[in-house]
Amino acid sequence: MDGDTVFVAFCPDAARLRPDDVDAVAKAIAVLRPDFDVVDVAGHDWVADPYSRETWPMLRPGQLGQLRDLR
Repeated sequence: MDGDTVFVAFCPDAARLRPDDVDAVAKAIAVLRPDFDVVDVAGHDWVADPYSRETWPMLRPGQLGQLRDLR
């Protein structure tokens, strides 16, 4: 890995860009960084994960406090 770059990215729709499709990921990254040579990819579909069922939530201001008060 000497001289390599680890590039971390997030996709809002796992159905549109599968994290195990090297060619599709390389094409998507080339839009931002055409100088990158993608050699491998890895990822996880958090929305389909039965334990998380989502990525991180984007809460409105004060929403987390309201949930805390429901206990």
